[in-house]
Amino acid sequence: MQVKFPTFCALGLSAAAALLAACGGAGFARSGNPLPPATIPSASPGLLSASVSGTVVDRNAERPLLGVRVALEPWTPNATPIPEGTTAPNGTFAFAAQPGEYLLIVGSDSPRDSRATVHDNVTLGAGTNSLKAPNAPPMANLKNPFTGQIYSVPQPASETSGEYRLMTLDPATQTPCIQAVNAQRTALGLAPVVPDEWLEENVYEINQAQNALDMGGGFGESYVTSHEDGANGPASCADWVSSDFNAAFKAVWSGYPIATSTGALWYGGAFTVFANAGYLNVGEEEWGYDPRIDTACPAGAPMPAPSDTLGSCDPVWTAWP
Repeated sequence: MQVKFPTFCALGLSAAAALLAACGGAGFARSGNPLPPATIPSASPGLLSASVSGTVVDRNAERPLLGVRVALEPWTPNATPIPEGTTAPNGTFAFAAQPGEYLLIVGSDSPRDSRATVHDNVTLGAGTNSLKAPNAPPMANLKNPFTGQIYSVPQPASETSGEYRLMTLDPATQTPCIQAVNAQRTALGLAPVVPDEWLEENVYEINQAQNALDMGGGFGESYVTSHEDGANGPASCADWVSSDFNAAFKAVWSGYPIATSTGALWYGGAFTVFANAGYLNVGEEEWGYDPRIDTACPAGAPMPAPSDTLGSCDPVWTAWP
């Protein structure tokens, strides 16, 4: 069994600069080879020879989650999800499937859920497939280069257990961001994006460090997905993410076409408003573009804007080995 994880482009905003860094440029993006052509499973019921199992836990409470939806989508654009049941009282799931390449969905996949959803690219082989979630590398001994302050972000054991974990969005720092983004997309007649587990983990923990160290980023983070960070000083997350949908940025920043693209599926955002007026409000956001319709871009600038064309070269997609 081979497991690959889609990576995502993060869009950091800076109050001090109108020309913002394009995704795929400086930062912590990883590169890789394009995925092989999708293996679309046969419809024949006689090929159900892959047995699949895994465990789902609450990220923070580290307890099993009962009744969580598990589904597969064939690794092809606009595929219909195949429901595979829900988790048992001990958090486990088990089902039979046809060997092939899929998008594994753990969670409701709803833009209105208070809990994030896992999206993973998995290749199921004949026989036993015990699925494991990727570990989140620790974000430890981060240093503010101006003050010298050291900080380590607390990491729950669920992030390194191999169990699929689902986090509940923080109502103060995360929920307002996903609500603001989807209000903007709805006004434009676009489908809402879904809070994604890996993206929400990234932005929440980066935002914790931003808060503790009084700065917008630049820590040298290592996370489940690639990302870039940024800081801003608006009064709210709604004010902050409105820049994503500002048409004036379209010609100079890749954020606008990602935020307004039909290929944007998943999102993570966290924003903190400091009570102390002397501190700069800070935020981090990441967008998940549909990894099934992209191919990896050549290295180097300039990076092209995202496109919904099948097989297009986009800066927001790479394959994990």
